[in-house]
Formats: sequence, structure tokens, C-alpha cells
Amino acid sequence: VEPGQGILAFMKVYAWYAGTTGLALKRRTEMVMSPPTPNREEDIANFLEQWAEQVRMLSVFGPAHRLPSAYKITALSQIMKNKKDKFEEFEDQARDLQPNDDEQQYEIIFRKVLEFATRRRLDANQARMKGDLMDCNKVGAEPEQHQFNQHDHQHKHSSSPEQFNKEED
Repeated sequence: VEPGQGILAFMKVYAWYAGTTGLALKRRTEMVMSPPTPNREEDIANFLEQWAEQVRMLSVFGPAHRLPSAYKITALSQIMKNKKDKFEEFEDQARDLQPNDDEQQYEIIFRKVLEFATRRRLDANQARMKGDLMDCNKVGAEPEQHQFNQHDHQHKHSSSPEQFNKEED
């Protein structure tokens, strides 16, 4: 690092320190085991996606860093803390489907939580847009805009019809 680049030097030393002491790995593990709880339902999907990515990144460091299914289920319950009744419903369904397999239970719960969260996010987006996202009846301009005044068109475009057709091509 060259003189005058103290911040860059600090960042490099910190990156080295965090990497050699496992500090970054420790923080990631803490985040995965105790994820934040979103305040709004429509934010659950974003938190869940970020959490799942952190879980995946941890597992890259080897089997010692792979979170057991019971811990992942507990972390999911933390993310769904404000929708506890819904989470417990998903948990009961998973236990009924896979009573003796924690990993399968986790997979079922995760999928159901993600579906629920994605629906809530879409509902919130639709509410912000004020309307049905699938409604195609309002595509196009308003009726007043469809009225075409030939006289105005001739004044705006004094070119011949042949030139107009060439411009469209």
C-alpha cells in the first residue's frame, strides 16, 4: 500500500485478520443461527432468500459448518416469528409427512415458508401498484387518445403517404 492510503491498508489488515481468525465465518454462523425477524410480511421472502444464501455459503466450508436440520428449523421459526401460527402449521404438516426425518421436515417447512413469503411479497407489490397484475383490459391508451384528427395529422406531417410508410419500416 502506498503512503496516503491508510484506509486501504486498514481494510487489507482487517480482511487478513478476519480470514485468519475465522471472525467472518463466526459472524456468518451467528447470522445463520439467529437471523433477524422482518417487521413486515412482504419482507419475509427477502430475509429468507438472504438466510438461505448464507446457509449455502457456510456449507462450502465443509461438513463442520453445515447446520443440522433442527437448527435450520429453529432459524426459520425466528424469521417467521411474527407469523408464528403459520409457521407452526407448516411444522405440523412436515411432521405428519416425514415423522422420522428431520432433513425432509426442514425441506418441507422451507418450501412452505418460501411459498407463503413469496405470495405475501406479490400481494404487497400488487397493492402498491393498485390493481390486478393479470388484468389486460386496460392495456393501451385511454379512449380520448385513440381519437385521430386527420386535420391535425396533416399539419404535423406535411410529408406524402409514401414517405410516411418508409418511416414506419
